[in-house]
Amino acid sequence: MDNRKHPSSFQQLEKLREGTYATVFKGSRQTNKFVALKEIYLDSKEGTPSTAIREISLMKELKHENIVSLYDVIHTENKLMLIFEYMDKDLKKYMDSHGDRGQLDPPTIKSFMFQLLVAALPSVTRTMSCVAI
Repeated sequence: MDNRKHPSSFQQLEKLREGTYATVFKGSRQTNKFVALKEIYLDSKEGTPSTAIREISLMKELKHENIVSLYDVIHTENKLMLIFEYMDKDLKKYMDSHGDRGQLDPPTIKSFMFQLLVAALPSVTRTMSCVAI
């Protein structure tokens, strides 16, 4: 196996978030560039979760400045590691620091929705065209 494509080639610096399906760490390789390491543990009986497959296929297709980049996917026997562009703040942290008890004002919500639609529209249009054919 190529050492650059092995989970041990990344150093986990701190745990950022833990959920039922994955744990996200701030990490780095031997460079000064940070990445987000999303570790998805695999069940030997059930295999790779369908949610992970959907996330990977969607993130590989979406290439836009308003959407965090998926750099790589490392698959081992017992886990998937998704290597993402590192961001200092996620949406929840932004909402907690800028919203009223987490609730954002309507102009901010409209701005976020516009950015998301602009980023995703080419992919949605391409998918719909394929379905229509």
